[in-house]
Amino acid sequence: MPLRDQVVFPHTIVPLHIGREKSIKALAPDDVMGGRKQVLLVTQRRAGDADPVPDRIYRVGVLAHVMQGLRLDDGSIKALFECTTRGRIEYYTGNTEYLEAQVTPFVEIAGSRDAIATLARSAVLQFTTYVKLHPKIPATTATSVGRIEDPSELADIIASHLAIDVPNKQEILESVSVSDRLQRVISSMSGALSPLQSVENERDSKANATRVGTRLPTLTFARYAGRYDWSAHEVPNPTWDQIERALRRLDQFEYPYVWLLLGSGGDWGLMEKEGYLNILGGNGIFCVDGATPLDGRRRLSVSQHSRETPVDVWLSDQGFSTEERFVCKDIETVIRVARHFSIQRRLDPSVEWTTAAAVGIWEIF
Repeated sequence: MPLRDQVVFPHTIVPLHIGREKSIKALAPDDVMGGRKQVLLVTQRRAGDADPVPDRIYRVGVLAHVMQGLRLDDGSIKALFECTTRGRIEYYTGNTEYLEAQVTPFVEIAGSRDAIATLARSAVLQFTTYVKLHPKIPATTATSVGRIEDPSELADIIASHLAIDVPNKQEILESVSVSDRLQRVISSMSGALSPLQSVENERDSKANATRVGTRLPTLTFARYAGRYDWSAHEVPNPTWDQIERALRRLDQFEYPYVWLLLGSGGDWGLMEKEGYLNILGGNGIFCVDGATPLDGRRRLSVSQHSRETPVDVWLSDQGFSTEERFVCKDIETVIRVARHFSIQRRLDPSVEWTTAAAVGIWEIF
């Protein structure tokens, strides 16, 4: 069931007024209105779409069941939903009466217990201040949030109260890493505080969590005008928007790679010591490899993909193909991995990596 201008999170109870015909039909079966069957609450990309089509709806939402429901005289429904777990839309069935899809469970990555604990303490500390600045949040909420022991639930509850835009909330919802979600909510709250409050919170939380910057020293990409006619472009201290634009522009011929560098990138040996993330391809075909001093040199891999089937990744210059198991076909996953690298200076633990033995990406340079 698509939602306008609203992102919901697990562990919350949400009141909704449902008026669209397809959404009303989705709630029509007795087992749905009776709370015995769950629906997926998922946000549409454009609030103005009266009847959003699948490609204008985010693919990650929250499974929920109806706790209470009331049909009004005008045919609309007021319902109270208990949101339980994340779900990812794999495909739509083609049902014309209402939106129906195959939904798979969303498996999250916990990460280091000690690191999560320090981030959780920092998040609670910042949320206490955040509540004081936002009168619409009941003061008792900060107390109840402080009692939450599950870090995943803590991140979700705090995120549900943040006054941030829909795309940023959706990014938090889609993050499979608990530590990343905590970092995101902390960053969002820090941005909402006054300079004095931010300094005070940073001083108070320094012992609890390492504050990570959101900028890289260098973004590098290439543009090809012809098969061997290319030019390199370097952007010092890029913003995240610049990085994301470069990634979404990737093309197997014209813009075939993006490098995110934690140093100067003088040569491959130096890049490995300083840290880098490299993304090749485009048009739904991506290869990612990277290195950091703590992670070593690794390649993103997808275990269910074939080891036998070759896939063309780079079509300019001499061209490049690799095994399908080293190909990621989801740009959103690539962007999530790049964002994690940009913030954490580490390879994203929420995806699968294979140790890479060769110096330099794929031994093609």
